[in-house]
Amino acid sequence: MIHAVHLFSYTLIGVGLILLREKLAGWLVTHEASVSIDVRALMAVGTALIGIYFIATGVVSLGESFAQQHSTANPYLLWRGGASLAMGLVLFVGSVGIQRLWVLLVGLRRV
Repeated sequence: MIHAVHLFSYTLIGVGLILLREKLAGWLVTHEASVSIDVRALMAVGTALIGIYFIATGVVSLGESFAQQHSTANPYLLWRGGASLAMGLVLFVGSVGIQRLWVLLVGLRRV
């Protein structure tokens, strides 16, 4: 049951961040601010930072799993750590490609 709660809360937060991205961006950076960075570069950096977060949480979960005795270790920690580490590496290494795909998809939607 607790796993479903984690999945639901992460999914809800992720969808909320995607839907409210323009409001959040306007709140974080005012229109008067002189930001001289390309939106595409900012998106790639943001994706890489999220990847770093997933890598860090994956390493912590894997460390918790290996710190416990192998006979009493919770397999959930091992799977969560491995999945988080893999997802973080994909996001970090593929951040530029993910940004290009996102721009392509948004461009197709606006046509």
